[in-house]
Amino acid sequence: MNRIRIKGHCFAVLMALLALLPAAASLADELELANGTVYKGKLLGRDEYGVKFEVQMDGGGAIAMTIPQNMVKELRLGKAVPVTPAAPGVGDRPTWQSGKLDTRTREQVELLIAEAGKTPPAWLAATKLDYPKTLDLSWAPNDDAEKDLSRYFAEGIYGEPDKWHEGIKLLHYVLDQSKTPQLKARTAAALGEAYLFLESDPARAAWWYRQAGSKGFECELANCYRKLGCVSLAGQTLTLMPNPPVHVLAIRVWAQIGDLEAGLKLVDGAAREGHADAAYLAAGDACRYAGQYKQAIGYYQQVTAATAGGSDLEKYKEVAKASIDALKKIEAVELRKIADGSYTGESIGYDGPLTIEVVIAGGKITAAKAAKQTEDRPLTGLADVAKGIADAQGIKGVDGVTGATVTTDAMLNATAVALAGAMPGAPKPVAIVKPSPTTKPDPVAKPDPAKPKGQYADGVYTGEGKGHKSQIVLEITVRNAKIAQVKVVSQKDDARWWARALAVIPMVIQRNGTDGVNTVSRATHSSRGILTAAKTALDKAKVN
Repeated sequence: MNRIRIKGHCFAVLMALLALLPAAASLADELELANGTVYKGKLLGRDEYGVKFEVQMDGGGAIAMTIPQNMVKELRLGKAVPVTPAAPGVGDRPTWQSGKLDTRTREQVELLIAEAGKTPPAWLAATKLDYPKTLDLSWAPNDDAEKDLSRYFAEGIYGEPDKWHEGIKLLHYVLDQSKTPQLKARTAAALGEAYLFLESDPARAAWWYRQAGSKGFECELANCYRKLGCVSLAGQTLTLMPNPPVHVLAIRVWAQIGDLEAGLKLVDGAAREGHADAAYLAAGDACRYAGQYKQAIGYYQQVTAATAGGSDLEKYKEVAKASIDALKKIEAVELRKIADGSYTGESIGYDGPLTIEVVIAGGKITAAKAAKQTEDRPLTGLADVAKGIADAQGIKGVDGVTGATVTTDAMLNATAVALAGAMPGAPKPVAIVKPSPTTKPDPVAKPDPAKPKGQYADGVYTGEGKGHKSQIVLEITVRNAKIAQVKVVSQKDDARWWARALAVIPMVIQRNGTDGVNTVSRATHSSRGILTAAKTALDKAKVN
């Protein structure tokens, strides 16, 4: 029998149990699974989903799990308490709940996470600590990007792959310098994001997300557990997520652990919160992952029909249209009919066309790689996407890159285009190009001296956008047709998300608009609200 020995108890929970179990409550509760695994910790209660049980791990941190009743053999709270088995057909869930999709046990995953937390990556010690000395290491928001730590990462680290190790080294240094639990938790969350987002290291990411506190990071932890091979733990962690608000990433993760239905149930809620474009795109991606192409096309069509959304609305519409075209093409592909050779396909990414090269030999995909791209998203995961295409022999069941949804979609869509174009008798694919100028130039309009030169008229303009928990109001000052200042008039979003979301403001000023400015990972709703407010204000400033 496998056992996890747990130390410690939450005093408040113990006091609550004393009234019922005065003699036994001083001992750890035990939960035994049908497969013989025994957990020690504390019973939190039961609901329609199963038994809620918190396990305190030896490696640090606690996991609160909702375990389906049909997986539980017995609860022991000083004496054996049998669990009523679920009736046949009741609560029957996909294979994530049965554990059939697990390639590692929970114990194995816990060992991996504990080892990763105790052992720094080999490159860390050799990496130089190099950062602007003007940076405020307390995560305090600042209009100056050379002082704001969050903005420094968004602008100076994430888009520069050769600086990723320096950035993680800096975060470890910031953690050492943090004097309060709040700052330590904030930095631990940033480390979790960096290890998952930049290094594709789910074990270390899970360790650091746990140090930040499991509440608020359920979706990220579930994604880590899934990548580590424990799909059942990922699913149970997702059931702990608060709703609302809806974390759009959860729609995709649910599909990736084999429960597409659970993911799609979140879509309407996200749409009601003002994120229909992102939710429908995620739903389309989830259905595509599950091989439900007709259903995916339906969701992508809802993206193209959306009239409201975040700052990426128009980009999402472009990607949705490309996805519809790709899925219609992939249905006719038969790899066995494609001659050996190397084939390329192109689709639209976040910053322009992306080309992928697919190698076919013996009726199988033997290799795939991004041959040409202009993306500035973190690219560690793109190699994983290409490998996934070869492993899956197509686009069904291929993981995306967290934080680089549009780029992932472009790779998968380009693969569909390449394979469809490789089929016998297929027409030659048309490259995505910018429109060529007409042979006869348009007449040059005479300048109107009454209007200023440039895109915007000088003045002060206000705009609003829906953030995470509040309406965000910005005031933008335009001088000499350029954005001179962006002032936050009002907002009531959570401080930890708001501090991260502010990183988009200097990018709006630098680009003189919202085009090409991306939302901030782990502050998606707040940063999208800022960008929407900025776009609304700048639309008022545009010169007709």
